[in-house]
Amino acid sequence: MRLASTTLQITLLAGGPSAEREVSLETGAAVERALKALGHEVRVIDPDQSLFETLKAAPTDLVF
Repeated sequence: MRLASTTLQITLLAGGPSAEREVSLETGAAVERALKALGHEVRVIDPDQSLFETLKAAPTDLVF
């Protein structure tokens, strides 16, 4: 299997409660655009205390 031709369900973590939140959100948006341009399905999550439950609730091939 070649990953280059495989569409992945990617969960992208961006934001969070750190002092770098705004930088993380901006970087996450750029990564999201790049992954979508490659044909992947991307779901963005702003991590909080319920992150584990959120990740379990949706199909994900990769967490970035």
